[in-house]
Amino acid sequence: MRTQTIKLGLFVAVLSATFATAASAQQLQVKIDTGAVEGKVQGAARAFLGIPYAAPPVGDLRWKAPQPAARWTEVRKATEFGARCMQWDKELGSLEVGKKADVTLLDIRRPEWQPVHNPIANLVYCAHGGCADTVIVDGRILMRGGKVLTLDEHDLYEEAQDRATSLIRRTGLEQAVASIWPIH
Repeated sequence: MRTQTIKLGLFVAVLSATFATAASAQQLQVKIDTGAVEGKVQGAARAFLGIPYAAPPVGDLRWKAPQPAARWTEVRKATEFGARCMQWDKELGSLEVGKKADVTLLDIRRPEWQPVHNPIANLVYCAHGGCADTVIVDGRILMRGGKVLTLDEHDLYEEAQDRATSLIRRTGLEQAVASIWPIH
């Protein structure tokens, strides 16, 4: 009798957990004009992220007024923002095995970041490209310690100077842009 009671109690617990999970998922599902979406709880609110509000502007829709998003029949997950607007959602847009991840590490010990009371405001209003310490793109380190590893900066500066000089000569502007400082 005791074994049957334990089995029955276990069955009821599993059944209750299943219904509770289904019920909480139902509370996060809403119907919109294009189909049903399932969001997530974010703090004290329900969040529905990455919902397509218009058809992608590709093919015949390029350079035309926005068109309604296509309808769907299944419940669509709306729990994260995606990279669909760039049509790269299979390659990036979320942290998953097999997807690309690009990372930029910023040096917040620089003067423009001080004081660091509100790092988001500092990032928006004060940061610039010189704040980048390390940059990793698709698993490849492109910059480390503020130094670009994928090209020779000196050669790049020299080429830029040569091209600018050539452009000035071809346009006949040597006298107009002549520097009063000796440049060699």
